[in-house]
Amino acid sequence: MRVAHFTDIHVRRPLRLAEIPGKRLLGAANLAYSGRGAGFSDRVVEALARAVLDLSPDVVVCTGDLTALATRAEFEAAWTLLSPIFERFPFVLVPGNHDAYTSSAARKRPIERTFGAFTGGGAYPAVHRFGYLSFVGVDSARFHPIFASGRIPGPVLSRLGDVLREDDAPCQVLLVHHPLLRASGEPATRRTRDLVNRADLLSVLASADRLGLILHGHEHRGYRGVLSLDGRTVPVVNPGSGGLERVPEHRRTAHVCVYTLAEEGLIDVERHAFDGQAFVPEPGGAFASGW
Repeated sequence: MRVAHFTDIHVRRPLRLAEIPGKRLLGAANLAYSGRGAGFSDRVVEALARAVLDLSPDVVVCTGDLTALATRAEFEAAWTLLSPIFERFPFVLVPGNHDAYTSSAARKRPIERTFGAFTGGGAYPAVHRFGYLSFVGVDSARFHPIFASGRIPGPVLSRLGDVLREDDAPCQVLLVHHPLLRASGEPATRRTRDLVNRADLLSVLASADRLGLILHGHEHRGYRGVLSLDGRTVPVVNPGSGGLERVPEHRRTAHVCVYTLAEEGLIDVERHAFDGQAFVPEPGGAFASGW
């Protein structure tokens, strides 16, 4: 089975006056003055959607950060941009921290109102079964007034253990926004940016003997690694942002991955890079560029 994976497209729309106070004001200023806002564009996401259609996977997954500032207009725009994908293929989604960017967004969950058909309606862990594969989504997004860190609620972690044991799919794929590993292979343990209860998640995953792959986002430069779990190894992959404009001098562009999975787990990884017009196979093979 072939699975396409993208993440962190950060669709952005102008703020209305009522949306400006609070963390969005800081976020908008950061996007404007750091230049990060200009780095993402609708035209790249449109090219991403065309690429996914051409790749014709069996399932498409997204590991969060559809939006920049979690406004209603951004979620509606993301829906429009991605609709060619989910109108044709099964689609699975978990939220990112930018999808719960404010206390209001974390409380009212606009991502579930717009994309609930693909998240499981907001009840996590959410299991999405397709043939011999189960995609198990957990929500690590939380509001924090300053940091970009994540946390999976304790009750969700408790249910996750039960879900992984009771699900009878030969191969399980965990979807989570925040990384468990750094690009260097070291544990992702920065409390300002990473999963603050990483150790608790690893404890749950240690007994998941049919877990074949972990997919995440959050870091805009892609990488892959291997996580050791109770004597087993599980591949972990982040394709990198799917919405970034190509800037060769900064070694930056958008990417999408395609995984081939069998009942026994991951068989192959393809990675496609935005060349300024379209997504093409990454020269040298998946992750060879270091971008």
